[in-house]
Amino acid sequence: MEYEGILDSLEHSVNADAMSQTWSYTDSHVKVDAMSQTWSYTSSHLIVDAMSQTWSYTSAHIELMPCPRHDLTLALLYLCRCHVPNMVLH
Repeated sequence: MEYEGILDSLEHSVNADAMSQTWSYTDSHVKVDAMSQTWSYTSSHLIVDAMSQTWSYTSAHIELMPCPRHDLTLALLYLCRCHVPNMVLH
């Protein structure tokens, strides 16, 4: 979706494998604002395995913006990763 110098894009993806009893979910979001010269990218990925009763989750957030004092671009990165074994799935 694009309007007034702003681009906002959202994507979802779900994959399932009946043989290995696994499924995964991927989500990404990109937002660009030409007026404030900022953009951000957020991504998350979830994998569930019913056979081994495990799941993992990975997420990242990147945000870029101009520095008004130095006229440079600052980058902020947040990465979160978690893995929980032996979790009972219903």
